[in-house]
Amino acid sequence: GFFDVLNDLLKPYVVMLGLNPKAAAVTAVYLLQPSAALIICSNMLAMGEITPVQALPAILLGSSFFTLFHDCPKNIMPYYLSVYPKNLSLKLLIVKIVVPSVFYMASAILLCML
Repeated sequence: GFFDVLNDLLKPYVVMLGLNPKAAAVTAVYLLQPSAALIICSNMLAMGEITPVQALPAILLGSSFFTLFHDCPKNIMPYYLSVYPKNLSLKLLIVKIVVPSVFYMASAILLCML
């Protein structure tokens, strides 16, 4: 279905990072619906398709991408721009969005190297 196609599209990129191709499905679903990704991840863990060491980087990457591409433009940025002055809101956005996302991505890449 749809997730198989999405998994096939992301597979070359996640393999390049060292992520398990099956875990790519978790990252892809997390971009659309975080709670569904966690359910899929738990089912994959229960069935032995992925290990916890493979699941954690997938969840961290998905969380990072979700925050950058979905949550920030839809929820966080409009709020900060409406409450704070422009210069301050941009600084707060960097602290709120960019710093954790970079940390999550770096953590995921480091975990893939283990």
